[in-house]
Amino acid sequence: MRHREHLLLIGLLLTSFAATPQARAARLGPHLKFLLSFRDGRLPQDAPFAPRSVHAHDVRLYLEFRTPPSGATMARLEARGVVFNRLPDTGEPAHVGTIYSVRIPWSILPRVQADPAVARLEAVERRLTAPAMDLSMPAIDWSDGRYVPQDGTDGLTGRGQLIALFDTSVDVYHPALFKPDGGLFRWLDTDGDGVLTPGVDAVDLDGNGVAGEDEVLGLLENAMFDVQYGPLADGSLDTDQDWLFADTNGNGERDYGPDAGYGETDPAFGEPLFIVDDTDADGVADPTEYLVALGTSKVAGAMDGESTLTVHTRGVNLLSMAEDTYPHGTSVAGILAGDVPGRRFVGVAPEADLLVIDNEAPGVDLVYAMNWAKSKGADVMLYSFGNWIGEYLDGTSLVEQAVTEKADNGIPQVCPAGNIGLNNKHGYAVSPPDGDALAIFFVDQTFNVSTVYLTALWREEQPELTFEVEFISSNGISPNSPVIVVEDSVETNGEGDFVSAIRSTSSTGTNMMDMTLYHQEGDDTELLYEGLYTVRIANAGISTAKLHLFLGDDRTTWTGGATWITSEGTSPGAVADPSYSVTSPATADKCIVVGSYATRQQEVLGNLSTFSSRGPRIDQEPLLDITAPGNYDVWAPASAAATYFDASINAWPNYPYASSWLFSGTSAAAPHVAGTAALLRQIDENFTHDDIETAIRNGAIADGFTGEVPNASWGMGKLDVGGAIQAVDDVPPEFSVLVDRHPILANYLMVTIVPSERLAGPPQLESTTESAGEVISAGNDIYFSTFPAPDNGSSVALSVTGVDLAGNTGVVSRSYTF
Repeated sequence: MRHREHLLLIGLLLTSFAATPQARAARLGPHLKFLLSFRDGRLPQDAPFAPRSVHAHDVRLYLEFRTPPSGATMARLEARGVVFNRLPDTGEPAHVGTIYSVRIPWSILPRVQADPAVARLEAVERRLTAPAMDLSMPAIDWSDGRYVPQDGTDGLTGRGQLIALFDTSVDVYHPALFKPDGGLFRWLDTDGDGVLTPGVDAVDLDGNGVAGEDEVLGLLENAMFDVQYGPLADGSLDTDQDWLFADTNGNGERDYGPDAGYGETDPAFGEPLFIVDDTDADGVADPTEYLVALGTSKVAGAMDGESTLTVHTRGVNLLSMAEDTYPHGTSVAGILAGDVPGRRFVGVAPEADLLVIDNEAPGVDLVYAMNWAKSKGADVMLYSFGNWIGEYLDGTSLVEQAVTEKADNGIPQVCPAGNIGLNNKHGYAVSPPDGDALAIFFVDQTFNVSTVYLTALWREEQPELTFEVEFISSNGISPNSPVIVVEDSVETNGEGDFVSAIRSTSSTGTNMMDMTLYHQEGDDTELLYEGLYTVRIANAGISTAKLHLFLGDDRTTWTGGATWITSEGTSPGAVADPSYSVTSPATADKCIVVGSYATRQQEVLGNLSTFSSRGPRIDQEPLLDITAPGNYDVWAPASAAATYFDASINAWPNYPYASSWLFSGTSAAAPHVAGTAALLRQIDENFTHDDIETAIRNGAIADGFTGEVPNASWGMGKLDVGGAIQAVDDVPPEFSVLVDRHPILANYLMVTIVPSERLAGPPQLESTTESAGEVISAGNDIYFSTFPAPDNGSSVALSVTGVDLAGNTGVVSRSYTF
């Protein structure tokens, strides 16, 4: 009783506190407080470490509301001067739950902080990083910059890491897949208006200060492409997402590739390509700012082909690799390692290199490709595909075992969970002893389906099951005679309906009946009739059979075509079920399995994607480890070799060159995790698959959507890059400090600083007597500085402060007598 009274008293006190103006004022994040220290004069605005936004008119922030805001609340803040960043495709404010992306003039920040609807304000720009890919990077806590220096020259960017991507091919010409290593160039303001105008101004390629005819700059827009509305482009230069090129032949287009006369050794494989080094982040290319040339491809190698796999190597024959005719691998590569730090759509590990294995070509030997990737030194392997037809889904297939083996060998393995969660490709049925179950599926002939694949799995000790499949008739009303399914044979009802069936059992006791359904007239396979089909599972045994039923067809993949209906059949019936829907190879004994959640308006923001496959595995082993953004909501590079259907012209044009599109699926979520694995390997190359899986799980975030974790839908919750990094490293760096007379400069001392681990940037050195000089890196993680020597017999105290890649701060203080 006393305990309850204490709780009530505490609750009243908290309620009273919450009502005070101090409690109502929005809390400011530490990085915003850091920015304010420059604005109010506590730190000098002209200091080299002053963040960019200190000098701007307004500041980019994340604004968290106490509750979901009403239209009136947002209108009130807009009237005060708050700008809600709106999505280009829908015009909706960009937000994740109650956290909104905004721009706020510095002058009104106190008023916004005092608004009772505002709970928290945090700076987008952080001390040690630049912003990353649109909404998905803030959602995974990787645009807040605790671990990557602002200039991108050091820190966790994936540098030195090689990620093997098992996917479709990639568009090797997409500007997002080049490194910014082509050098710095001045641009020439030929019209003298102080603004870089594509088509008018030029780049000084030869350094003579004169604009030549072959140096005029063209604009290459990152046209965010919507299949309904087309390219969302405005014809102006956006320095954080567009590119510029030297239009050397004056045709108004960027020319690239062998057809235009460019080869393996040409930077960016075509006409010179640039980004703006917008150092003040004002969105304008100022006359004092440089253009950064893009040069080396991020694709270090590729493998494609069918029975004979062809290897392509950067600088040798990379340009002969297969095109990405379906914009999948290009998009995944962009999320993994696309673009450049500081730009809007930068990937998780933008300085990583890629090995691309084209898994779409029939007959690709995945085990061979895995070994090839390992021989090339792959640090992480990502498998952006899923299989569920003809699979035991219990970890026993050779591909699953190969994935597990690579994990046991220490290489982190990442697998998307699959996209059949609520897409009705998996059903669940119970057939009791001496009884039966009736499962019903529908064939939608919008997709022109001619073949349905049906895989039944069960774990019981060989119950005596028989299957009957009933097709609709040619008139689409009354059913034909059923086809009695006989294992290891092809059966027909004599009316053109056929079922081919194969029964087998895995090494761990999973039973499979794998069926192929089709209709044939003479020698020709016809389209199946649209409508309902029934599968009756009769059980003549003495034990209950619990069956998992998976559907596929020859025209669709994750959704549509043949699907289980969600209403129950006869008792005990069968229903579509999202559980047990994780696809292979994510069903391997070891793989970091990734689900998807929403960060845009298409579904409930923050909630699990309806399509995201759920566990557990068929043998009850848990599968899901983590979730990441992937709900039709990640702007990612699109391949110019791919086509889409344009209803306005009834044709299939190509996606525009250098464009992006809204990419989706657990294939969009998984590269967020694979990129994180590369960052962790950058911290310590000896981290194993198990180390990284544990860090990612332990660093995850649980919230009201995930519920109690771990669970079969979310794993441990939502990916948090910062949390994963902290999970592997919470030890501050140590320093060896040597002080001696400077060998050249009289009356000066030289300080040599050797940290115990790699730092996110140069350490700071402070002296109690004199101002210490600049700390300069000597390479190999050794730093030097100088400061005036004290008088003989005097003492000096030095303090060294440094931050490691995980954000841990180490301090060492020493006293020296001379």
